[in-house]
Amino acid sequence: MIASFVEDWTGIKPKTVCIVILNGTNDFVFKLVTLQKDKALLLESLNKAYQPYTVEVNEVLEIWQFHSYQAKELPMQRTDLDEIKRMINSLRDKIIY
Repeated sequence: MIASFVEDWTGIKPKTVCIVILNGTNDFVFKLVTLQKDKALLLESLNKAYQPYTVEVNEVLEIWQFHSYQAKELPMQRTDLDEIKRMINSLRDKIIY
């Protein structure tokens, strides 16, 4: 993955794909980032199963803007049908056991 350090967070365009390094928990997230009017950051997942949430800017150590992804193999894009199939298989496994 290639990303660049964002020095001025106020210049982030809405829904910019970023790696956000959070304070305290030493955790990081890969999210669509939008700077809110109250200076909080709205973090939205690329996975529709997760709800958006906000973090205060004082909880953020660094932001890195995503530029590209490099791999020898292309990642498989999950479709709604794939997700339904996964859920059915999971239910089947629970019923069997």
